[in-house]
This record gives sequence, structure tokens and C-alpha cells, in this order.
Amino acid sequence: MKNFFPSWKTMAIAVPTYTGSEMKSTVYWRMQTATAGSHTRIFTLKVPHSKDYLRNKRTIIGALEQFDLFGHFPDGRHRHTLFERGSYHLLVPEFQELIDFYRAYEVQRGKKESTIRGESLNTASFLYRMQEQGARSLDEVTEDAVLSFFVSDDGTLQKSCSYKKNISAVFKAGLKWKEPQCRRILGFLPLLRETRKN
Repeated sequence: MKNFFPSWKTMAIAVPTYTGSEMKSTVYWRMQTATAGSHTRIFTLKVPHSKDYLRNKRTIIGALEQFDLFGHFPDGRHRHTLFERGSYHLLVPEFQELIDFYRAYEVQRGKKESTIRGESLNTASFLYRMQEQGARSLDEVTEDAVLSFFVSDDGTLQKSCSYKKNISAVFKAGLKWKEPQCRRILGFLPLLRETRKN
């Protein structure tokens, strides 16, 4: 983009979206840049849509970024960096602070970065679900909301035992940050049995 758009250029892309069997064209984002090469700083998504819709648009923007910055054509192998992955950046401050504390604490203890990343991503998804259920702080997380994250209304298990262990690891570290709140949520986590393959 820095090679094709002069200063203060506005770009709009029309892309197909589907509602039932009908297709419509939607101008879904606009980018303004004051200087060449600064397109990753200022952008606007114009219309709110579902997570899947926005994920698709992020993929398109990411493909443009990879081509512009690195000359990569879309091939499914290069991930974009324009947006953060996971739910962390959508969380309220206290939820982010828990994950920040966990990361710093476990880095200091020497835990592998890949393990820290996996546990952080799982916990961010968990906390984002709590947030969607109305919790704006750890004190507002309810046992019903926690259980609904792991088990559906019909009793079907939605998350694995290892997923629960990842979340538990973050809250156990959080005991050294906000012990009463983290201990309370640890008590809400269901007892899940690890399934073994024969």
C-alpha cells in the first residue's frame, strides 16, 4: 500500500458478504494515512459485525499487509501482525492485569514461553466469556457462568481437561496477586477427567 497510495489517501474495499442465500456488497473498512508506510497505525472498521465476519476481514487486511511489507502473495502460511491474536485485547483492565501478572510471574520462574502463551490464550478466552456474561471484574464472575463455559445446557463437555488446567495455572499464579478473587474462581472450576486414548 505504501507504494500505491499518496499521502492522505482514503481506501475503501467492497467485499461480498452473505445473508442467507443473498449476497450484498459492503464497504467494510477505510484507511487513512498521513505518510507512506504508516498504514498499520490508523484504520477504521466502519460497521459492527459478528466475530466470524470481522475475522474474515482481518484475514483480508492481513494478506494486504503481508504483500505490502514483505511481498508475500496470499498462501495461507504467513500470519499477519496488524491485529493481536486471541481475546486479550478485548478484556477489561482487571482481566488483562491478571494475565499480565501471570506472564511476568511465570517468565521469572522460567516456564517455557510456548506454555505461557497457550495458558494465556485459553484464559483470555475464558475471561472474555465471563465478560460477555456481564462480569466486569473478578468479583463479578459467577459459578454458573464458569460452569457454562465448560459444559453446555444439555451436559455436553465443551472444553477439555487440558484447557481447564491451562486456566487453572493462570489463577494459581494469580493467588500471589489477588488471592481471594483468584481462589474463589479456582473453586468454581469443574472437576474434569482426562480422557485417554486406548
